[in-house]
Amino acid sequence: MDGYIKLHRSMLEWEWYKDINTHILFVHLLLIANFRESKYKGNTIPRGSVVRTLPRLSEETGLTVKEIRTAINHLKSTGELGTQTTNKETVFTVHNYAVYQDGLDEEESEMGRQRADKGQSNGRLRADVQNKKDNKIKNDKKDISVRAHKFIPPTLEEITEYCKERNNNVDPKQFFDYFETSGWIDSIGKPVRNWKQKVITWEKGGTRTAPKQKPSSERSYDIDEIERMVTQQYRETG
Repeated sequence: MDGYIKLHRSMLEWEWYKDINTHILFVHLLLIANFRESKYKGNTIPRGSVVRTLPRLSEETGLTVKEIRTAINHLKSTGELGTQTTNKETVFTVHNYAVYQDGLDEEESEMGRQRADKGQSNGRLRADVQNKKDNKIKNDKKDISVRAHKFIPPTLEEITEYCKERNNNVDPKQFFDYFETSGWIDSIGKPVRNWKQKVITWEKGGTRTAPKQKPSSERSYDIDEIERMVTQQYRETG
């Protein structure tokens, strides 16, 4: 078979370009399609068409029959190929064959450049969409991480249970009231991140027995001062 075919660089933007099997089959069909109308077994085979069986296409391309069928379905789904099957053979028609293979005058060259520009534009659009998806996923993961590390104040029951586990001298109610009143801000103005560590700080800075509580009307201690004293004692004892 003599002659040549034209292959425009805009094909680099073709959606099946990286699908090797589909790529091979399409270029092969361009190479073997009639470059002018012809007769075959009494039938007219138009330009851009060719008669083949799947086994013969398999032999010519090195693809399996299954791979040929998959590639055909790809090309038909996106409008590059049409088929008309008889009992034994199939007429494969490359759609827009004339657009691919006719002489390129100045106007057609400009159309080709426009198609290439459109392909590049579509490629950039797809990249932008993908980047937005990637950024959304990254931000969602960041939000999940922030929520996972967000401090959740304990209940009085949780504090009481923890003090029982450690068998310490901390008054759970006094501990809870102090931090609940301060909005869970410690004596140096920092948000509490680990309330259990605060319990340990209190128990190391106090005595083994809880102090006797006075009625609220008679209390004269400074809660902030107590927290500072406890923190200082914890630092000194290591």
